[in-house]
Amino acid sequence: MKTLKLKTLIILVSVLLVSGCSRQHYGNFSNLSLDQNSIMAESVATRLSTLYPPALTKINMKMDATDAFGKSLINQLRDRGYSVQEYSGKGQDRINDASPGENSKYQGSIDLSYIVDSLGIQDFYRVTINIGKQSISRGFVVDNSGKVSSAGAWVRKE
Repeated sequence: MKTLKLKTLIILVSVLLVSGCSRQHYGNFSNLSLDQNSIMAESVATRLSTLYPPALTKINMKMDATDAFGKSLINQLRDRGYSVQEYSGKGQDRINDASPGENSKYQGSIDLSYIVDSLGIQDFYRVTINIGKQSISRGFVVDNSGKVSSAGAWVRKE
């Protein structure tokens, strides 16, 4: 009887550990300055404006964007004409499947979250934008003077 309880406890702890690892964490995990975050956010806003028409698209933030990147991104999206619904934590569990096509006249709302992180390579950062069930990523490099520049094109996860 004790071995059955012990096995059950081990299985329960294992399931909890594995489910905790599968949860994706969102936010800004970089140590970049406000200006550096602003440059990356501008690149994101530019890319989103090529995918979704600003005056016709509402963006629902799926996370609390209170860090330097998030604040800058929200401001730049609004400056471009997007309606941005900031995260409130209440009733925002659905995911909009936003998938624009070639020359799309997509109208509606899209859910957006982001991850800004370092890949362990000095002065190399990655921005991943989750749009509905899709994601796009781009690398950025910080040079010796502190200037941020893109390290390649935007990549869409298939």
